[in-house]
Amino acid sequence: MGWKNNKDTIVTNVVQQSCSIFIFLVVPNILQVEHYAQVVFVGTLLSFMTFADFGLSFVYSRKMPVIYASKNVQEARRWNDTVFFFRLSSALLFGLIISFVYYLKYKEFLNAALLFLTPFLSTAISFFIAQHTAKSSFSVYRQINSFQAIARLITIGGVVFFGLLGWFISQFVASLLTIVKILKLGGLPRKFRIDFELLKENFIESAMLGLITTLWTQLLASAKVFASFMYTDIQIAQYGLMNTGYQIIASLIVSAFIPQTVKTYRMIELNLQGAFEYVFRIILYATPIVVGLAIVSREVAPYVLAYFFPKYQVDLVILDALIFTLPFYPIILTLGIFLIAKKKSLIFLLLIAFSLLINWALIVTLSPYYGFRSAAIAQIGTLFLYTTFLLGLVFYLFKNDIKNKMWQFCKIYGSLSGLLIIYYFLRCKLILI
Repeated sequence: MGWKNNKDTIVTNVVQQSCSIFIFLVVPNILQVEHYAQVVFVGTLLSFMTFADFGLSFVYSRKMPVIYASKNVQEARRWNDTVFFFRLSSALLFGLIISFVYYLKYKEFLNAALLFLTPFLSTAISFFIAQHTAKSSFSVYRQINSFQAIARLITIGGVVFFGLLGWFISQFVASLLTIVKILKLGGLPRKFRIDFELLKENFIESAMLGLITTLWTQLLASAKVFASFMYTDIQIAQYGLMNTGYQIIASLIVSAFIPQTVKTYRMIELNLQGAFEYVFRIILYATPIVVGLAIVSREVAPYVLAYFFPKYQVDLVILDALIFTLPFYPIILTLGIFLIAKKKSLIFLLLIAFSLLINWALIVTLSPYYGFRSAAIAQIGTLFLYTTFLLGLVFYLFKNDIKNKMWQFCKIYGSLSGLLIIYYFLRCKLILI
């Protein structure tokens, strides 16, 4: 990727993050707390959209750059037509399901009708972006993503004049405006064609990737996911607000690990033992930085949230539980790569599913004692167990390729626990003083 392409992606990220933060700072203060809870609930429903097409979009993004590079026009058209129309069809079904779930919970028919159309429009937009990313047309990538981010700023006007309904209308209008922009830039496939043989050939791979991505994403935000279905609107709003702050920090960490992820994939094919040595060095270097970021976030976040969102109660137990899952990210973001790259995706999927089951069991067990805080406490407990299981699983499956396994384990968990113990010791001392 050249400087021009790097520049396009950087500009896009800046525009997207700036618009998202601005909307985040304004919308919760305009909406009633109970109405903001509905926004959080809808966001949770939409987060499952990564599996709406059974993961076909992940296979498309992986294979299409090679197809375009080979200049095979017929094969490219076959993939584009099939993926586009299959994804649109599945998006309609997904929209029907989530709008029905929303209506059952809140009994708002017009909001549900607008929500039904959201996945359909979002799918058309995401396909166009994926298509041009595969072509390395990053200027188009920048134009569409930036346009959509700016268009979503009408959300502020929508909630000012029409409240919660205005939020739903704004999402629909912003997506519709983006579709109009896409049509001006060249449009989308128009001839309806679905090659079922292509779907059959790639179904197992796509379904596996889709399930892993969807469940892994839910695991990292499990507190908000379970809270959205189990708690009252006021409690959902609290989780939504604090989870958004948590996700902003988490996305920065994920972005920082992208170059290491790409390098690790390349190294695995050439030198598996060297790839492990590289990843363990990265984990050890990154852990103090991420722990430091978590500590600073924990000390600053209560004041920031109280200042910008005075009508929302900041629960420190929930905040602590969310923020201190971040130090597990260096392990979570690096070791799963080996399972996918070495064709052990099924084992990886079972580990994630088992962790989510543990998460649910912890919430049920803790609820009589900790009430609505149980989802947050369960998240940090589950991610600790998941991280430990993942590390142990990788050590077992690749025992011949990892040197000094026990020493590596002690170094990783020693640095992680040591830094957190020092922080809590100093914090308790300062509080007592």
